[in-house]
Amino acid sequence: MSFSPMTTVHPCRAIKLSEIRANASAPESTSPCVSICKLDSAGICVGCGRTMPEIQAWPTAHHVAREQIRRAAQYRLSIIESDTVTKAFTSR
Repeated sequence: MSFSPMTTVHPCRAIKLSEIRANASAPESTSPCVSICKLDSAGICVGCGRTMPEIQAWPTAHHVAREQIRRAAQYRLSIIESDTVTKAFTSR
C-alpha cells in the first residue's frame, strides 16, 4: 500500500485531506460531517473528528460554539492522521 501525503487512511476508507479540510473550513452553518459516521475507541468520529456530544449539540449550537467544535475536530483529525501515517510506516 502506498501513502500519499494528501491521503489519510481510516478504517472505513481513504479520505483525501483536502476533502476534510474543505469541509472543516466550510461556513459555520454547514456540518463538518463527511458521511463516515464511525466512532473509534476514544469516542471520536473517524470521519469528522467530533465527539458524540459535539455531534448531538451541532444542530442547536451557536455559531461561536460551532467554530469551537470545528477547530477541536480539525485538531483531532490531525492527530489521527499523524498516528495513522506513523503506524503505517513503523509496522513494516
